[in-house]
Amino acid sequence: MGARLTISGTEIEAQLEGKLEDIANYILTRSQEIIVQNKSVYTGNLLQSIKIEHLSKTAYRINYYAPYAHDIEYGTEPHYIPPEELYDWVGKKLNIKDKDVRGKVSYLIARKIAKEGTEAKPFVRPAIHEAIVKWGRK
Repeated sequence: MGARLTISGTEIEAQLEGKLEDIANYILTRSQEIIVQNKSVYTGNLLQSIKIEHLSKTAYRINYYAPYAHDIEYGTEPHYIPPEELYDWVGKKLNIKDKDVRGKVSYLIARKIAKEGTEAKPFVRPAIHEAIVKWGRK
């Protein structure tokens, strides 16, 4: 005579749903910490643009809705950006007060982006990887 254990599908679903919520919240928290570590914060809009959606008992969606989130995560190909669009960012991010110097630096950064694009500063992918390591992939 062997031992028998009966577990209902609803018990498993409840445990799974709780674990998935923990994982989704972990990814959210770690991705935000990584954004700050990467110094990808300027206005705070990226940090505030995150949304977790509970799609079903076995699915969550974590999405950053800032229009530039993808560009930070994956970087960009070379492209033109008007130096004027970088002016305020250069002043705040690089702490350049002198208007002439800020204008010149904005121009140089715009030229570099036009030639090289922007470097990726991933924040979601590392958070997902950490979650896989933490909870294990069998």
